[in-house]
Amino acid sequence: MKKLLVTVAVVAIAACVVAGASSAYRTEPAATKGCTNGVSDRINGRVVCIHVGGKCVAAHNARYRARGYTCVNGRLRRVRKVAISIGDTSGAEGNSGATTLSVPVTLSAAGTSTVKVDYATADGTATASSDYTAAGGTLTFRPGEREKTIPISIVGDTSIEANETFTVTLSNPVNASIVRGTATATIANDDTAVPVTPGSYQGATQNGNFVFFTLTANRTITGFRVNDLPETCDPGSLRIFGAIDFGNSVFSVSPDGRISAEGTWSGSNKQGDAEWTNWYASITGFFDNPTTVGGTIVEKDELNYKGTHYRCASGEIRWSATLRS
Repeated sequence: MKKLLVTVAVVAIAACVVAGASSAYRTEPAATKGCTNGVSDRINGRVVCIHVGGKCVAAHNARYRARGYTCVNGRLRRVRKVAISIGDTSGAEGNSGATTLSVPVTLSAAGTSTVKVDYATADGTATASSDYTAAGGTLTFRPGEREKTIPISIVGDTSIEANETFTVTLSNPVNASIVRGTATATIANDDTAVPVTPGSYQGATQNGNFVFFTLTANRTITGFRVNDLPETCDPGSLRIFGAIDFGNSVFSVSPDGRISAEGTWSGSNKQGDAEWTNWYASITGFFDNPTTVGGTIVEKDELNYKGTHYRCASGEIRWSATLRS
């Protein structure tokens, strides 16, 4: 009887060994010590250590992936570590409306699981709203995808300015790690100044009165004067004539070739029977080519003359001038 019992026990042990070998699982005692090249799992009521290439259960993938493995076609594979990188980019701003600047984001390898990562913009020398539209959200890579772009809307203008930058930063990756998380986006200025030629300019108003000024090499105007500018007054019994002279005042030619200047004065300046109390003048102009400019002049005066207060104005007077030397 004892001999029979021993024989049965030996047969049982042999069966267990054979079963362990054919299933590609390690037996329970070894699995409890941890898997150095695989993942432990409970299958058919016992804990086993499944090695890479060993049989696995796809339904248990959540457990496997937490350890860096996955079950594909019934066999255990090591999940490749996917790395996310964001790249620098640049683009022209345009003159109006909006253009799109695309910021590239790539994976080191196509993942077997969905990869997600958050992104957000931040001001540099460029300012959100006036230079670009702030953006933030989540970028999603489906299994097999490796490249995506983040679209950023750029605000166009005609101002001549230095190139401007902002940053796009990645955060909160899912099923991946970030190896380069911040990119610089450059908004390239594509506007250039209207060319103008420095020198002495001379021209005339619509009334035939001479206009003079000097344009310097740094696009500033000095010595702007008109030899005569007639004004009508209220009450209407008076008309005045006289020169307008901006003297040493300096005003600039804008990048788009425009001129705009104003001058004002108030006080008391007595000349014979007249007491001048207020003066205002404005000049506008535009260079339609490097050596020709035209625009308008307005002059207003107030004065007391023989007991009456007068308000006088030239109205809008057209003028033009060309380079003389």
